[in-house]
Amino acid sequence: MNETRQPLVIGFTGHRDRTCRLEQLSEIASRYPDAVWIHGGAPGFDSQVEEFIRPRRPAITLRPDYKRFEPRVAPLRRNEDIVHLCGLLVALYDGRESGGTAYTVRYARSIGVPVIILQDSDGDRHSPPI
Repeated sequence: MNETRQPLVIGFTGHRDRTCRLEQLSEIASRYPDAVWIHGGAPGFDSQVEEFIRPRRPAITLRPDYKRFEPRVAPLRRNEDIVHLCGLLVALYDGRESGGTAYTVRYARSIGVPVIILQDSDGDRHSPPI
């Protein structure tokens, strides 16, 4: 029986006011060369992910559905969708206790999706609240 192996889907989430060191994205790309990258299309980290990966291979941008959900809920629902689609979540997370990135990291961990926390471009790495 021939099984078609699906590529790993890597979800990305991060702060709008932070970026990571490009070497970290390069390491992820080389460690998972066939992975599909998915992000939310927001300014900041999502835009950095898009700019990095687009010349190498296609990426999926999943935007909030503001027609179905109110403005405060739509981005969180979008982030939940990203988590459900991915087998690995990569987060540029600086330890804030609230906000979309904190919510998404906690949500991924609560349903058993592995999470990698990146350092920001200043070299800071923080652990998310549990």
